[in-house]
Amino acid sequence: ESLLPLHDLLGENQFEASEIIRVGDYYYVICDSSWAVLRLHRSLPIISEQNQMIGVPQVGFAPGESGFEAILHDDTTSTFYVVQESVLHEHRGTYQAMVTQLSMPPPSRTEEHLQQRLNYTVIETCPSEMTFEGTSKGFEGAISLRGKDGRLYILGLCEGNHCKEEEKGKDAGNGRVVVMTRKQATNEFGCVWATVATLEIPS
Repeated sequence: ESLLPLHDLLGENQFEASEIIRVGDYYYVICDSSWAVLRLHRSLPIISEQNQMIGVPQVGFAPGESGFEAILHDDTTSTFYVVQESVLHEHRGTYQAMVTQLSMPPPSRTEEHLQQRLNYTVIETCPSEMTFEGTSKGFEGAISLRGKDGRLYILGLCEGNHCKEEEKGKDAGNGRVVVMTRKQATNEFGCVWATVATLEIPS
C-alpha cells in the first residue's frame, strides 16, 4: 500500500531512501535518485493527503539524479540542508560534495493547501572544500549542530576509508568524518563549506 495518493507520485515508482529525519510531527525523507523530498505524517496514514511530495522527482536544480545522501534541519533558521554525495565541477575538474539550503513550505491541514503542488525554495548551494576522487565515494551521511560560537557545523561521513576510492577506500578501520562550516568564498557560488577538522573513526 502507498503512503501517498497516486496523483501525488508524479510518475515516480522508485523510492530508495538515503536518509530520514523527524521534525515535529513529520518525517522528511530523501532518495538519491529523486529531487523531491517526502514529508510523511508521524502516524504514517495510508493514501493520505497529510503525506506530501515536495518538489518534482525528475526535475531539480542540477542535471541528472539528485545524489542526495543527507538531509539536515537547523532549528535556529528553521531551514533544511541537503547534501549531494560528490559532484563533478567540469571547469575545475574536481569532485566535491554540494550542500544546499532549502526552505520548505509549512505543513498545513487545510484542504486548499493539501491540494496544492508543493515545492521547496533553494536559498543557496555551496561546495565542500573537501574534494573526492569520483562521484561514488563522497559523503554517505551527515549531521549538523550549532557550536558554542553560534556557527552551524556539518559533520560529513565519508563512504570510503581515508575518504578515498578503490583500494585505499577499502582499507578497513580508516573511516573519516569531516567537520565543516560555511564561509564566504570567491568561487562562482560565493560560499564554501570549509573543512575545520577531519576526525578518525575508531576501527
